[in-house]
Amino acid sequence: MKKIFSLIIASLLFTATAWAQDRLPAAGDYSIGFNAAPALNYIGNLFSDGNSVEMDWQRENTLVGTYMKSDDLAYRAGIGIGMASSKPNDTSTISASNISLMAGMMKLRRGNRIMGYYGAEAGLGISSDKTEVGSTKTEESGTEIMARGFVGAQYFIWPKVSIGAEYGLGLMLGSTKMGDAKSSHTIIGNDNAGGQIVLSVYF
Repeated sequence: MKKIFSLIIASLLFTATAWAQDRLPAAGDYSIGFNAAPALNYIGNLFSDGNSVEMDWQRENTLVGTYMKSDDLAYRAGIGIGMASSKPNDTSTISASNISLMAGMMKLRRGNRIMGYYGAEAGLGISSDKTEVGSTKTEESGTEIMARGFVGAQYFIWPKVSIGAEYGLGLMLGSTKMGDAKSSHTIIGNDNAGGQIVLSVYF
């Protein structure tokens, strides 16, 4: 009986040790991530009067993927596509579309259950809007170029499944065109001031 009990304890310890070792991602792993805050809000709303749900990617309308080049270096890229159309009345139509691309790299610092990181990335965004009211058409287009540095951390709640947050500081240059009128803008500042809870899954 003692031998059986000892074997069970040894098996549990071995399983726990292996599980802990496989908790963090390793070189060659990929991941996808999205903003989990709306999902958590939805779960919370199940116990209140409201139960609406709104899902966003890690960045608005953007799917982000990561490739682990090594245990302490990773590359990441994202693509976002958004389209919307509405018809307020029989004579009006409003449509909008946008696409964004980004790419960057990050250095990793590994712990037992937590993985900190920092890095830099650049991105490009293109948008267009069109409004038709009767026979009158108005079109507007925009382009934005972004570069930012960021720092964040991921806490692994299960093997290769983490929740985390990220903050960044960057520069954005943009231009818009409506008919013959053109304008430009420059933005420097931090992002994610409202906070995000990012869920990442590695495979």
